[in-house]
Amino acid sequence: MADSGLSIVVLNYNTRDLLARCLQSIQRYAPDAETIVIDNASPDGSARVVQQQFPWARLQANAANVGFARGMNEGLAFAAAPLVLALNADTELLPDTLPPLLETTTRLPRAGILGPAQYAPDPARPGATGRQLASAFPDPTLLREAWRLLLFGDNLLARLRLGPWQPYTGPPRPVAWLMGAALLLRRACLNDIHAFDETQFMYGEDWDLCYRARAAGWQVYFVPSAHILHHENAAGQQQFGVARRARVVQANLHFHQKHFGKVSRRMLAGLYGLGAGLRLGVLLLHRPLQRASPLWSEKWHGHLMEARAALSDVLTPGG
Repeated sequence: MADSGLSIVVLNYNTRDLLARCLQSIQRYAPDAETIVIDNASPDGSARVVQQQFPWARLQANAANVGFARGMNEGLAFAAAPLVLALNADTELLPDTLPPLLETTTRLPRAGILGPAQYAPDPARPGATGRQLASAFPDPTLLREAWRLLLFGDNLLARLRLGPWQPYTGPPRPVAWLMGAALLLRRACLNDIHAFDETQFMYGEDWDLCYRARAAGWQVYFVPSAHILHHENAAGQQQFGVARRARVVQANLHFHQKHFGKVSRRMLAGLYGLGAGLRLGVLLLHRPLQRASPLWSEKWHGHLMEARAALSDVLTPGG
């Protein structure tokens, strides 16, 4: 395919059908882009689907699941264009995904990382956008994490559609970090910060990447006029299931220590433990009404594993 100045890297694990939809959307809306698929040893035949149905995409079929950061870095190393769109396989491009992002890069030369507004699919209309997802966030300082974990801040803001959940339709705006399912990356920025940190298998890499970009003098921009579909956390659910919450805790603690120090990490672990305990207590109050609900059981075991991960870190802090 002709070089359009854009490379697209799609990282996949065990989401064959969603990967096919992602590649179909690239074929439709970015036919001139260099497209690279990194498959992390999916057992569902994803690599075969790429070979048979999308031979125009370059496929790197790994022999093992090397995780998000290492897999994405493999794709970034193959990419030749000065701009790279890094996608999870559970995303789908829309007609208005790329034009606003690319136009913003021409107006803002120090914008090193840009992200679109992410939307859940509309279950009643395949290919159409449903509710807007949280796409841009502030740094997870201890104060913000205390508000989120102890005062249920995220739950409150999500219900009120405020903060990261507030629909925003204005011009591009600088933010601290972006949800990593869809990121437009400037090659010069990637070279400065050496791409993704491979010390974690999965989760937290998006905040870490944006934090390091800002520290290196680049800007991170949320572009709300760019829209993309996101089938949330499909690969993470496949990989970890109910243990996903614990993996998120471990990754967040790792990157918190990296940027804020060991003492801050240990305090955050305590906040995570208290927050998980509060949520377990709330679930117990609801148990008489939801004792037969599979969702109740999933939440219970998820928060229990979250509490254990936090307690383990408090007693034996990592790093």
